[in-house]
Amino acid sequence: LQHIRGRHTLTDDALVHKLQGYNNFPNEILQNKVALRYFLRIIRNDFSLSDQLINAQITKTTVPLVTFCGADDPDIPTQVMMEDWQQHTEKFLGCHTLEVDHFYFLNQRSLRQLFMTIEACLMHETYV
Repeated sequence: LQHIRGRHTLTDDALVHKLQGYNNFPNEILQNKVALRYFLRIIRNDFSLSDQLINAQITKTTVPLVTFCGADDPDIPTQVMMEDWQQHTEKFLGCHTLEVDHFYFLNQRSLRQLFMTIEACLMHETYV
């Protein structure tokens, strides 16, 4: 994920341009200056946390882990990047690709698929 490093330092205009590259980022937020300012702060913090995780030595956990990504996410060019999370847990429950982009949780069909997969993982006998 080295290619996303430093995004928290982008100017507001550059960050907005980057967000527009995610096809499903809500236009309602982009067109509302107050909402945009609010969400840019959150997104900038998210990118900052991502940078910290990239630099951190992550301790392997016994907590089950499942990963999700969007098939058209410009930040995740291959599913292998998400499958690499298995090195951080003793109980990797798989990587699931949803047929949308980065903001897969904004798509109702993908959200249903996400919840069904999480439910299946929770019910999986190796989890118990």
